[in-house]
Amino acid sequence: MSKFVCNWNCTNHDNDDEAKDKDDDLNVRESKKNTNFAHYDKEEWSKIVTSGEIPYLDPDLFSYDEFFSNFLLKNMPCMFSPKLTSSWLSCRDWIRKGEAGAEIDFEYLLRVYGDAKVSAVNCGDDEYREGYGTRDCREMLFKEYVDYWKDYIHSGYSSTKPCLYLKDWHIVRYHKMCDEPHSELPYTTPLYFQSDWLNEDCDRNDIEDFKFCYMGPKGSFTSFHADVYGSYSWSANVIGVKKWYLYPPGTEMKFKGSGKMKYDWENPGAPGRDYIEVIQNAGECLFVPSGWHHVVWNLVDTISINHNWFNGANVCYIWKILQDAFGDVERELEEFHHIPEFKQQCQLVLKANHGMHYEGFVEILKSVYASRRKVNAFSNTDHIQYDIDAISHVIRDHCEFPEVVSWLSDELLRTELT
Repeated sequence: MSKFVCNWNCTNHDNDDEAKDKDDDLNVRESKKNTNFAHYDKEEWSKIVTSGEIPYLDPDLFSYDEFFSNFLLKNMPCMFSPKLTSSWLSCRDWIRKGEAGAEIDFEYLLRVYGDAKVSAVNCGDDEYREGYGTRDCREMLFKEYVDYWKDYIHSGYSSTKPCLYLKDWHIVRYHKMCDEPHSELPYTTPLYFQSDWLNEDCDRNDIEDFKFCYMGPKGSFTSFHADVYGSYSWSANVIGVKKWYLYPPGTEMKFKGSGKMKYDWENPGAPGRDYIEVIQNAGECLFVPSGWHHVVWNLVDTISINHNWFNGANVCYIWKILQDAFGDVERELEEFHHIPEFKQQCQLVLKANHGMHYEGFVEILKSVYASRRKVNAFSNTDHIQYDIDAISHVIRDHCEFPEVVSWLSDELLRTELT
């Protein structure tokens, strides 16, 4: 187990005089954000991209410590074999044998989830395609979505019909909240992804999590983006096949003009130079590192489970992304900087736009810290110590909250790990 070493550049460059002088230059600000990755060996990223392949791991032969050291800390993608998901209920009960092989068991899904409320986006919407969200997001019952999906399949995926993609369904939370919760969840989080501060905090506070189910017909897709908060993500196919384009940090700048990031669907770059093309089959699980932009297509009818998450290995990057977002808000509201409560108002806007503000971030650190002080939080005290050291590093060296630093100092004096 590695000792904590901060591989991320946590410095808030918005405090630099030189940076302030260049605030009007969008490309300069974006290039500063890319210094988040300055401490990484980009040659390793380049080797993966050039090879056109990512490491393929057998969970029976690859330990958590090896994953932590070789992929989390190095911020490198990898794929796990179907052994990782073979025990999942969803991989057993959501699938049936059809004439052409495995197919989705819609009848089973309707019995279990028919009355669940879901939302689906229209992949034909221009705003969605450009990655700016969409106004065409349709709320419906799951059984209504299945009716649509089956009709779409029977039409031969007709271009005259909308291609609707069921996304961001909090299926675990549905199990917890429904009147007759089902005894067995459709999946369990694999060991490699269980050190998850984000969802740990959501579960502790009983709020919406970042555990999602995606279901979509052939041709549905997720547009170009990097994951929320700068988080890691993992995505496992219950059934179906996905095609991914993974862009290492920095390569996304080719799509940055004078305005928002705009993906060039006709010229996505060169495979083996700008991105890695990955085909993900049924049962396989892809780890997507922080800051790696990606676009994803469903090549056939596909169901997947996806989590966003962060922990001690990338918490410094999460903090830096949060600072960058706050800087963007300050610039947008600069005309109101003379108002006494300017900073507080900026934090409220940050929460609304980014989904998290400084106070929320610190609360996550504090709750995880309290949990890690209980030795039974994990069986390996090395990992407990790593998390505590990571939290201490962010709060002591980078957070401008004297009262939090004081709290941490008092806590550290009382902390004894055996």
